[in-house]
Amino acid sequence: MGAVKRSFDRSNVMTTSTGSANAYVLTYAQPPEGYTTGEIYRFFANFTNTAAPTLNINGLGTRAILRADGTAMAANEIVSGQVVSVVVSGNNFLHQPVGTRFFTDDVSIQKASDSVLALEDTSAPATTFRQKKIYSSKNVGGGDDWLFRMVRPSDGATRDFTLSAAAPGTVWTTGNFNPATKADLAGANFNGNVFAPSITMGGSLNLIGAGTNSFQNGNGDAATYATHNVRMLLWNGLGISTYDGSINGVYDARAGRWDTKAAPRVNGADVWYPGNFNPSTKADLNTNVRFNGVSLGNSEGFIYGDQNINNVVVRTGTSSAGYKYSFWNSDGFYTSAGGGRFNSDLYTSGRVIVGENQPASYIEMRDTDEGTRYVHNNSGLIGFLGKGGDWIFRVGDDGAVWTKQFGDLNSRIENRASDFAVARANERVAKTGDIMSGDLEIRKNYAALILHYPGIKRGLWHVREDGRLHWMDQGGQSHLSIGGDGTVSTQQLGDLATYINNTANNARADRVFKGGDTMTGPLYIDYGYPQLQLTNRDGNGFAYIDFTNVPYGHTDFSWRMWHNTGNNEWSVSYVDNGARFSVRTDGSLWSAQMGDINTRIETRGQAFADDRLNTATARINNKSARLAYVGDLNCGNYGRDMAEPWGGGVITGLQSNNASGYATGGRGRQLQMSDSNGNWYACGYV
Repeated sequence: MGAVKRSFDRSNVMTTSTGSANAYVLTYAQPPEGYTTGEIYRFFANFTNTAAPTLNINGLGTRAILRADGTAMAANEIVSGQVVSVVVSGNNFLHQPVGTRFFTDDVSIQKASDSVLALEDTSAPATTFRQKKIYSSKNVGGGDDWLFRMVRPSDGATRDFTLSAAAPGTVWTTGNFNPATKADLAGANFNGNVFAPSITMGGSLNLIGAGTNSFQNGNGDAATYATHNVRMLLWNGLGISTYDGSINGVYDARAGRWDTKAAPRVNGADVWYPGNFNPSTKADLNTNVRFNGVSLGNSEGFIYGDQNINNVVVRTGTSSAGYKYSFWNSDGFYTSAGGGRFNSDLYTSGRVIVGENQPASYIEMRDTDEGTRYVHNNSGLIGFLGKGGDWIFRVGDDGAVWTKQFGDLNSRIENRASDFAVARANERVAKTGDIMSGDLEIRKNYAALILHYPGIKRGLWHVREDGRLHWMDQGGQSHLSIGGDGTVSTQQLGDLATYINNTANNARADRVFKGGDTMTGPLYIDYGYPQLQLTNRDGNGFAYIDFTNVPYGHTDFSWRMWHNTGNNEWSVSYVDNGARFSVRTDGSLWSAQMGDINTRIETRGQAFADDRLNTATARINNKSARLAYVGDLNCGNYGRDMAEPWGGGVITGLQSNNASGYATGGRGRQLQMSDSNGNWYACGYV
């Protein structure tokens, strides 16, 4: 019972360490006899480590505490008050972390539902978003996206951040973004040019220069002197210049007057002014005036409205014989009877409609080298026309494909397959089973040979990009692979040669070498009539076993058990090989301290008897010890747990139940001794 309790106290947290400066100390009331590999010790840490820690148990020696993988521990891996669990391993203790885990390889979470990595500092207030969770889920972008969620424990409120696979981009950090080089949205001065597709502002855009000049938001949605959307504040005047800086127009903000070097123009025509304008020949602007059309400049260009079908019609061309018309319809579509021309790429978020209300439509494509070709839609067929205007490829509404080279592609394939089958009948392998007289080569990326037992199993031999031949299941999992260098790897064992070597080395490392070796643990001979036999096979006269105090680092403090074949004696010696204890062939014992032990006993016994012969108070009482009856034990009065009703008592008789065959009672006696006055007292535990 005592040994069980000591083992329980060591492997369960029952004590707090002492010590300091990264040197932990444990002290048990019943100290262990030594460090035994595999034995576990647990304790509460009395301080937080700041460097690699050590542990000393009951003065048995200081050993390093390493991580479970054998690497050195860093600062703060043991925290004050933390439960520390260590296991004896060789000359060190290996830390078995209870809370924190250190990983030296990839960590994978694979589930048939949401995979969540949760982080939480429980010391933070519950009213903060202290819970952080990273989700990989089919419910987030169909499984493509990342979801980062913050949770406030007090009310369950959440804040979500999503990284989308459909719209990847750069996450700006202090490593790739310097806010000092950016303008403050609340207001900033620019010393250089500003280039932007648009600028949205809530205040003023100030222009640095003489006086006060700025673009400002207006005071309302109107176009009057009192109310307007945008305001330009000028200290005096606004100059309009050409690319070379020449001022060709000036606006006097204080007088409200434009002054230009030439007459103002609208839509390419000069604006009429009193020097060239007769109001009597013009329509009154205060009436509803409609124009049948507007001619553009001196060209034949003409814009007019067609109230029957189209809202706006644009006419282009050089003469009536060559006019082209384009239309902006009431539904917003643009239609050009003469087609359209684009000198750059055409982008649209909707459809491009060609040939509406026409029996046939074309998309014409030209280049300077090979002439003109077309994408053509006509009579339920769509395809390509060559530069000669004839079909070279087309697809019908029924999916039939026709090419100028092959005609109907399906018929071509069927005919050629039939011809090939007839011509190659003896050269093909039958699906129902056959014998090949040559090699079969599958030449493609990820080439595979599939073996399928319907309803039972489907597997394949597969050549992957790593150059190895893999045996894979129908789920794509590789179970066996063979490399070009002859290496073999399995899903269960990894590299087979490495596994075999490691297994052999591990097995060899756990065995004592017949030619001589050193054991790091005790030797037990557990069978009937155990024997330890030392045989001198090399003829040097000695066979021995050494016991070295390695755990304490004292490799020079050794004991040796040896057999001297010269005198056939067993001896135990110290470092200097001098015998300290011997067993001789006649069974006598000898020690360096006492010589022949039997002679020593006889001599000392005789001397003691002679010395005490005449001392009455020191005479040996022939009845100085006895086994006294203390009671009978009825096993039925106790449960199945261990019980000792008399301290230090022994059972000297048993009572059995003949029907059941097991003991039902026992007679107890207790060892008693007498003192020099003849008084008897019970002996307790030693």
